[in-house]
Amino acid sequence: MVRVGQLLWRSLRFSYLHLTEILLISLLWFLCSIPIVTMPASTCGVFYAIKDLSNERKAIKNFLAGFKLYFLNTLILGFITVFLLLVILSSFWYYYNVRNLYSTIFFISQVSVVSFIAFTQLYTLPLMVNYKPRYIECVKLSTLLVLSSIRYSLSVFLEVIFITTILLFSIVGLPLLYGIVCIFIEQCTVDLVERLESVK
Repeated sequence: MVRVGQLLWRSLRFSYLHLTEILLISLLWFLCSIPIVTMPASTCGVFYAIKDLSNERKAIKNFLAGFKLYFLNTLILGFITVFLLLVILSSFWYYYNVRNLYSTIFFISQVSVVSFIAFTQLYTLPLMVNYKPRYIECVKLSTLLVLSSIRYSLSVFLEVIFITTILLFSIVGLPLLYGIVCIFIEQCTVDLVERLESVK
């Protein structure tokens, strides 16, 4: 937990040093994610851009290059994302309109399943951008990394939820939201891979 906290602090400090670039790629992420199905490709664009944030023009260029590079490879994930969002929305609609014990159990179970899937795929996109270009390999590897380092990964997952919640309700932080979250996840992914490789 201490290590994850240190990585969060390092991510926030890095974000402060590259405020303008992160603002631009966060806004680009939002615009390119409007169809929802393109959200994974947009996220890959952010991971691709944060490798080099030397200036605003390069950040934009790298984001667009990353988006284009990983668009087809992440299209399946895009459709899965849409499906999972529809599952959550339909479960909430059912719970809101019926409001009995069964609807509550149904809603909680659906949210739990979707949360577990999101949890096991925590490292998929940063792995794709930093290590392996093939989507299926990254899905398997992310699941293995999460299950082999469950405590560490749970800390990362909870920190992501915490950062997202804080920035969502902050006027200043909201435009920077996705850039900061991606920097944090990317640093945690690299840290975890390096730690596991050093143990071998």
